[in-house]
Amino acid sequence: MRKNEPLDLHIPHRQSPLAILVILYEFIRRILSAFWPIVLIYVVRGRTSGQSGDPVYLYIGIGISLISVIGSLISYFRYYYYVTDTDLIIEKGLIERKKITVPFDRIQTINTEQKIIHQLFGVVKLEIDTAGSKKKEIAIDALEQGVAEQIKSFLLLKKKYLQEESSKRKPTAPAKSQDLHQVEPLIRLSITDLVKIGVSQNHIQTALLIIGFGIGFLDDIQEIINFDLYTWIQGQIGQASASYAIFLLMVLPFLLLITFIITLIRTVIRFYHQKVWIAGDGIQLESGLLTRHQSFIHRQKIQRIQWSQNPIKRIFKLFELRIYQASSQQEHAKKTNQIPGCYREALEALRDTTFPRKWFESMDYVRVSTQYRGRLWLYFGILPGILLGFLGYLQDGLPGLWFLVWIPLVWWWAGIVVRRWHIGLNDYALYLKHGFWEVKEDFIPVYKIQAVRLKQSPYQRSHQLATVSISTASGSLEIPYLPLDLAQRMMNYLLFRVESSHLAWM
Repeated sequence: MRKNEPLDLHIPHRQSPLAILVILYEFIRRILSAFWPIVLIYVVRGRTSGQSGDPVYLYIGIGISLISVIGSLISYFRYYYYVTDTDLIIEKGLIERKKITVPFDRIQTINTEQKIIHQLFGVVKLEIDTAGSKKKEIAIDALEQGVAEQIKSFLLLKKKYLQEESSKRKPTAPAKSQDLHQVEPLIRLSITDLVKIGVSQNHIQTALLIIGFGIGFLDDIQEIINFDLYTWIQGQIGQASASYAIFLLMVLPFLLLITFIITLIRTVIRFYHQKVWIAGDGIQLESGLLTRHQSFIHRQKIQRIQWSQNPIKRIFKLFELRIYQASSQQEHAKKTNQIPGCYREALEALRDTTFPRKWFESMDYVRVSTQYRGRLWLYFGILPGILLGFLGYLQDGLPGLWFLVWIPLVWWWAGIVVRRWHIGLNDYALYLKHGFWEVKEDFIPVYKIQAVRLKQSPYQRSHQLATVSISTASGSLEIPYLPLDLAQRMMNYLLFRVESSHLAWM
């Protein structure tokens, strides 16, 4: 198809010829991901023995490469997409022929993605998410940018027409009267912003990932070099515990430095040049360095929003914003719909775009019971502290009792957690504020709530307490340790507001 030439989607079309290379790349990537330890063992053993290795492995590699090339060609020529008056049709299959039919009214979101291979050849991957599916039903691997835009526009027009027909029968949330399209992005993350975000990220999570990867890598290396590294380390520790302590003091700063660098790199790769627009009936996001993601969040699909700050972000005056929407692929949606850093002006603009401003006003606030602090202290402080102190005493005598310091530390932590819990409620929405290091604020419109129930442990039953569980199409939230009468009144009020609302939750 020539550039800018209208595309007749009623005629079956193949992907871009460059899809052959994209499919081949995916074949090779999956094979290497699955068999890289075997390849590594073969290379290392071949070098250590001074031999070039068994030629059988070479023949196997050549065979796999040929199969990958042939498979890519067949996949390309057996893949067609087209539309009927009511459906999008995909026909594909390497060995088993499949025909996927997706009605236009089931299409939820249409996103584009560009990995390195796509950026190299100037093509995009088109992903279509549908209602009731646990994964992406449609993924067209390689399309020219113009073709992808035409397909996206066509499907969105069909979807909009169906929504307009539906809105004649069913009321929806209040619409904005002004034109929300903005030529300039509301948010554009610079390298400086990304560095600030990287500095304020969760480095503990990265450290645990490094340790986990390191342990797995050591297991693989032990098989290659036939050396029990763990036994050697235990022997060294037994010989000189003092030297081991010094070793830890030297390694810990190095681990922290590596953790910081890796977190910063991950942040830059994932959110590089992130741009956010307020456009039409939703929010457009685009970000990524190695893989460029472009997604659109329809306002009507948004179930709740969450903004948060930790002490470091507070210094930089940054907020992290997460937008949760009804989706068949929630884990992917949570990652895609994340704005890791925005200033207050942009945050308020996005909140006002998502829901009317008056919904955020005139809240009645309540707090969780102070008995929640005692239960947190018991479960996370007293019981673990006594157990660790006992084990430390058996191992090292009186010096091992230093683990008991954990108990007052957890009492202090639990006090902050309880003091920061705030629950706000008005006629339109539920507001939750909670957290320790990172203070999170959740905003859930009442008409988006799908279920409310009370939960009680034996302790809660004996002390007239309850936990309120709230479910939406984007997941569940819990409000812990409310007085029972307050929890019952809150549940009844929320259910009343949900049942009396005529707004469509999606």
